[in-house]
Amino acid sequence: MKKLHVCSFASVLALGGAAFGQGSDLPGGDSPIIEALPFSDTGTTAGAGNEFAGGCGGADGPDVYYAITPDDFGTDPMTIEISTCGSGYAGQVHVFDSISFVPFACSATGCTGGEMGAVLSVTLNPGATYFIGVDGSAGASGPYVIDVDLGVPPPPCDDSKIEIPKGAVATDEACGEDEDGGCFVGPEAHQEVSDGDALIGTMTYDLTTREFDMYEINLATDGIVSITTNAPFPLLMAFIAQDIPGSGICPDTTDGIPVALVTGPSDPCSAITLETPPLVAGTHWFLVTCDFASQELICGGGDNSYVMTVGVSEIVECDSIPVPGGAVDEGEACVDGSADTVNGGCNSDPPVFGDLNLGDPIHGNAWWDGTTRDTDWYLINTDDPIETLDLTMTINAQYLHLTGVIAMNPGFEGSGSCAEGAIAGVAGDTFVPCEEAVLDFTGFPAGVNWAFHAPAFAGGLAPIVTCGVGPATDNEYVLSMDITGKEPEDCPADLDGSGDVGFGDLLIVLNAWDDAGGAADLDDSGVVGFGDLLIVLNAWGPCPV
Repeated sequence: MKKLHVCSFASVLALGGAAFGQGSDLPGGDSPIIEALPFSDTGTTAGAGNEFAGGCGGADGPDVYYAITPDDFGTDPMTIEISTCGSGYAGQVHVFDSISFVPFACSATGCTGGEMGAVLSVTLNPGATYFIGVDGSAGASGPYVIDVDLGVPPPPCDDSKIEIPKGAVATDEACGEDEDGGCFVGPEAHQEVSDGDALIGTMTYDLTTREFDMYEINLATDGIVSITTNAPFPLLMAFIAQDIPGSGICPDTTDGIPVALVTGPSDPCSAITLETPPLVAGTHWFLVTCDFASQELICGGGDNSYVMTVGVSEIVECDSIPVPGGAVDEGEACVDGSADTVNGGCNSDPPVFGDLNLGDPIHGNAWWDGTTRDTDWYLINTDDPIETLDLTMTINAQYLHLTGVIAMNPGFEGSGSCAEGAIAGVAGDTFVPCEEAVLDFTGFPAGVNWAFHAPAFAGGLAPIVTCGVGPATDNEYVLSMDITGKEPEDCPADLDGSGDVGFGDLLIVLNAWDDAGGAADLDDSGVVGFGDLLIVLNAWGPCPV
């Protein structure tokens, strides 16, 4: 069981001294320029366009931009720390330069104390302008705060401490040649790798243009890919987003390299790992490149090599998940690609919600076709008159999924409002298939609140979830919520432990008729008889949970 603690819903919007009041909708000449550090600003992403995918994984939301030029601060590389902690929604931060317009650093984590937002530390080289994107996770938008200050530069690197994996071999590409440019050269050229490979590659960078090494991995079955790299210079890794995951069809690169996941930049001489979500069987690609903050890298310079290892974990088939007795059916027929008129929440027009009573598990289904997914929203019915509750959510599903509760922007807590700007995103996490997970929510707000469940996007990498019937079904989930720490109610008449009181329990009583004591002596009279039979009949049906 995976245990995730989601901290307090109380999010204080720590608004610092505003410099502009709003980032620009598009990165460019209208972007506010950061000319001095420390820098603070506030604004909102609500109503902005979704211009760039930052690469943190998952569906991102509207974004706004700020510009910073290291040359304004001197001639040396500069490390900055960017924080949006204290924002009113689940946020991301990404950075890209004015030359490639490809995000090379992204973060959706780093805040503490239950605050929403992200923290990103990145080193910038002179010679380019960089754009800082204030973005959202899972399509979220709302009011934000951004703070930028000088960060701590990476420590000096002793490349003699970089461990060369046993059996490592040089890549097929000679230094300075572009023989593995992937989908971005003509003809296409990838270097194929497989589970257990250890490689030594080279990288070139003239402080303006950097090399991209593209690798191809072919999965015979669904699996999780893990790539680890180390180098005496800062590295970046990314998985390439495909229109059809696993198809081996190169994506459209007109607007740059479409990436699904990004990790890095690494500190020099420090290993970093990129691990994918479960991937569908087929052909996938990833890239390795240096960060723009790297020193110049030239062939024969002695410091332009990197090491890489590849691992693949096969996904164990998940034929079924336990469904507790008395679970309430979702009430929605599973039809791939269908419009949701049952519990699509604010994604439906008009909005529609299912009911989630505390203690009553829901047994439902969902689908994801690589582009569109079924989202299930449930109205959380809380009858407790106190202002706030501590609630526990339990979830299990046969597929990679995003589950939690809908987080509302400050001032909208408990409002149940679908209005633009009211929803900040999903307070929850992405979970692997067939692993029961528990989320704790403290200080759950009074009012109208919604639980949320859907197959995960995972940057478009997640395996397809299709509707099915019988043993082939892989689209089921079980979701429940209850007050934290509440013990399950006793159900003594459930003699066969099935989760409900029925014919099995009745037969146990009849078979034990006139016996002295025992489990079937429910009224403790000393003899199994009519009193015990009445207890079974009065408790007939699902046990309370």
